[in-house]
Amino acid sequence: MLQKFDERNRNLIININGQLVHRDKAGVSPFDSAVQGGDAVWEGLRLYNGRIFKLHEHLDRLERSARALSSDRAKTVSWPVILQVLFHASSA
Repeated sequence: MLQKFDERNRNLIININGQLVHRDKAGVSPFDSAVQGGDAVWEGLRLYNGRIFKLHEHLDRLERSARALSSDRAKTVSWPVILQVLFHASSA
């Protein structure tokens, strides 16, 4: 399904394996396992009035999805730090 462009997302900053990149420069290698085998986990977060909408539900779902792929990475990542860096970069 093709999504309609949302102007609020024009300057979106994305974290790809710890690297912050503008949405126009985000990319995934065709040799990445997410492309080769379809095994990827991601979450999109939305802010309303400066607060993350349903943060705990997002993080729970992220962890469950990672476990389903036999990955413990979701547990080892410091989500508060990553989110703080992303939000700071996005608001700059």
